[in-house]
Amino acid sequence: MRKQVLFKTWATDWLRKKESCIKESTKALYRRVVNKHLLPFFGQYPLDKISGELIQQFISKLTEEGKAGGSIKTYVTILKICLHAAIREDIMRMKSLRSTFRIPERKRSLNVLTLEEQKKLLQSVKANLTARSLGIAICLLTGIRIGELCALQYKDLDFSERLLYISKTVNRISLHKGTKLVLSSPKSKTSIREIPISGILLKLLQAFSIQNPDFYIVSGTSSPMEPNTYRRYFYSFLKTAGIRRVNVHALRHTFATTLIGIGADPVALSKILGHADVLTTQKLYVHPQTEQKRKCVEIFADLLKYKVDFCGEFCYYIGRRYFIICKVALLSYQILIPKMA
Repeated sequence: MRKQVLFKTWATDWLRKKESCIKESTKALYRRVVNKHLLPFFGQYPLDKISGELIQQFISKLTEEGKAGGSIKTYVTILKICLHAAIREDIMRMKSLRSTFRIPERKRSLNVLTLEEQKKLLQSVKANLTARSLGIAICLLTGIRIGELCALQYKDLDFSERLLYISKTVNRISLHKGTKLVLSSPKSKTSIREIPISGILLKLLQAFSIQNPDFYIVSGTSSPMEPNTYRRYFYSFLKTAGIRRVNVHALRHTFATTLIGIGADPVALSKILGHADVLTTQKLYVHPQTEQKRKCVEIFADLLKYKVDFCGEFCYYIGRRYFIICKVALLSYQILIPKMA
């Protein structure tokens, strides 16, 4: 008879084994999810008692607590990785864990800068150009993430080819005691990419003399800047520039949304953003803005108006011709009848 193993016993052992073969940022994520979310709910359950129905209850509980759909998906993915490992090691009975679960997704509106705000922000960067303010222009004009910006070094720039190379990111991760700033590979393989440098950005980048190619751009030193430090600087810059407060990630949303709005190729944009596939880009950004929707209904209304006007004029023309023909016939009748009599 199989010995009943509690989830908390297996998850603790699995996490210890897993930590030896994953990068530090992933290790910190797994540890946080297991300890904060999975153990409190599943900890006292024997592995063989964990079913698709129980996982759905877990999802419902998180939803009621107001957790975002994306976070819940992450928790469930880590849970399934943990359980499938138990099945492979014959600690848990082979069972069909549902591949998809009902995870409610709240519609969220992307916080993007208007075209006027974008212009004002770039003008402020040009007027107050420093290594840190240069980072704002880089994010707005390339759509890179804040961790990627903080990890960007001068050697990642190719002025002759006008390309910017993304191959690493900076994150602060949680440890058993305290936190640690970690430089690692980006969040996925597709996040390792090259991005064309526009003419505007090229001029701003060339304004800085590169003393050491190993220096980080926004810190101006041999050490990367802490992302939270850059966030605080960004909020301060917005306040000074008289622009409403948005987070740094809003620059990425602004870049993508603006390009989609003017008809940019979603596949090319997906590559620039480092998304896993074009469907991710379309799901996030192919949502028409109010002005675009207004143009659609106006085009339809204009089409109807043209048709109505055309039909009206056509009917008037036919009616007019018919009236003239009838009038000529009547006059002819009035002239010919007396003569025949």
